[in-house]
Amino acid sequence: MRRGCYWADMRASSLLIVVGASLGGTASGAVEVTFRAEIPACTPPDETVFLRSDRLQASSFRHDALRRVDRTHVEGTFEVGSGVAFDYKYSLGLCEGLSCPGIEKDISFAGTGGEVTNRRLAAGVTAVDDEVFVWRDAVETFDATGRATGLRGTEQRVSFCAPYLSISDVDGGVTIGYDAYRAGDVVLELGETTAYGTRMASTGLHRNFFRPTGLVPGRTYHYRVTEDGVAGDDFSFRAPPAVGDVVRIGFIGDTQYYGEQQKRDGTAVVSRLLAFDPDVVLSTGDIVASENYDGSGFAPPEVGRFNVFFNMAAPLVCRAPFLVAMGNHEEDSDYFWSAFDFPKPDEPRIDHWFTKIGNVHVTALYTGATQGYDVDGILTSQSAWLDGVLADADADPEVRWKIVFLHRGVFSQGSRHTTDGFDFFFDRNGNEGFGTIWRRHGVDLVLAGHNHNFTWAEDAGIHYVTSCGGAPVHELMTDLRPTTLYAEETCTADMIVAGPRTLSFRAERPDGSVVDDALFSLCHEASDCDELASPCPSAVQWGCVARACSPTCVAGEGEGEGEGEGEGEGE
Repeated sequence: MRRGCYWADMRASSLLIVVGASLGGTASGAVEVTFRAEIPACTPPDETVFLRSDRLQASSFRHDALRRVDRTHVEGTFEVGSGVAFDYKYSLGLCEGLSCPGIEKDISFAGTGGEVTNRRLAAGVTAVDDEVFVWRDAVETFDATGRATGLRGTEQRVSFCAPYLSISDVDGGVTIGYDAYRAGDVVLELGETTAYGTRMASTGLHRNFFRPTGLVPGRTYHYRVTEDGVAGDDFSFRAPPAVGDVVRIGFIGDTQYYGEQQKRDGTAVVSRLLAFDPDVVLSTGDIVASENYDGSGFAPPEVGRFNVFFNMAAPLVCRAPFLVAMGNHEEDSDYFWSAFDFPKPDEPRIDHWFTKIGNVHVTALYTGATQGYDVDGILTSQSAWLDGVLADADADPEVRWKIVFLHRGVFSQGSRHTTDGFDFFFDRNGNEGFGTIWRRHGVDLVLAGHNHNFTWAEDAGIHYVTSCGGAPVHELMTDLRPTTLYAEETCTADMIVAGPRTLSFRAERPDGSVVDDALFSLCHEASDCDELASPCPSAVQWGCVARACSPTCVAGEGEGEGEGEGEGEGE
């Protein structure tokens, strides 16, 4: 049965639909220009999108209604004078003033929610393909200190562009979230078929969280959201697996939209993870970017940037719960902390937490905003808590694997952020560092972002992966760290398969190629590795070296003599 979102398979690779020109002479000598644009998935289907241009009279903008091709594309063909250059923009609804709600927004890191600069159609151009990243109403404004002063506009506040899933408790309970465009009546229907059967409702909220109970582990559920009486599309997800079943975990690092290339690479990473079909997705934060406005300090990211991210990630977050540890570029913004239904085992704190998915214990840690974060205060609030949480996991017979994820990590080969992750790793000022606690409790895997590269490292039997999910790639240090097993200047889609005996890791570049030198399978003892497919030509004798399966190949009949070593790959 196919699971996924309505636009997940619309386009294979390109971000925009490539179209041909529409050129036709008329009695007046005018030419026709065809406009096609991709618009945010958040745009309600009953709203009209207009081309706002001075195509007929300079400095006098007019509105021409565009036809909806599908949920995210519009088009229209209009006459202009032969050989005329003119300015234009796209708007959601009529926009008569010089600066209007509903006009397309420029994600320019200016912090003001301003319009895009006029688009200019050169003389002789007869067809264009454009992309509207976000409508201006959907951004939040800030004062000079970076404090949010409120939403620009009263209705168009949507950031998530589809229903989205998160984990809401320590036992892996799923929450279905939905951002209402008009903050009207919202109804969730849920069931094992498209007949649904379970109905949950809320009224008058922009952000809605639904927490269904009684989900059967591993079973597929269909759901849809109705807003103000208008039924949405059918979605589906798989409830987290039971203890003892295989757990499929996607991992995505920094996406940090800055421009077209980041969206292209991020979309490719999302596509790779969709094909992997994970039970949950872990994000190490920096899903958006903040900026140091005028050198006065980093301000929280505009809500419009969240729109850009979730427009890109919507096919994934509507089908697999999305668990995120805050990155520095989320800047501790209230909007970020309200966006997800985090587990809350250490209330009132919500910036660090744990949950259990099947036989995998997952812990999220907090490592601060861009500037002014208090390392000692962070360790004081988390170190003793982390020690207790992992001690409980040690005593839990259902826990086979322990994964920690956080933004600022250690042992990356990247040259950009070489020290700040270690501030949390080592003991300091009476607090045990994370590293001491991870080693004490035999954590298996630590996932991090912050450094925009791929690094696989090992220290004291703990394996570390640093990854980015589309952000601009950082250069690597030329001198190899002694902990580095493999590093590359690339972003990746990362895939973890946690079974009863082994935990296997695989990374794919945005183009779909596999990072072959970073395939590994973790183990606790040599016999665990017997469940893996042999990379050897014949008989194999497995070892469990630094808690990773390491085979020694023994020559078999007809295979020649000699020995070799390789890394075992699970699924």
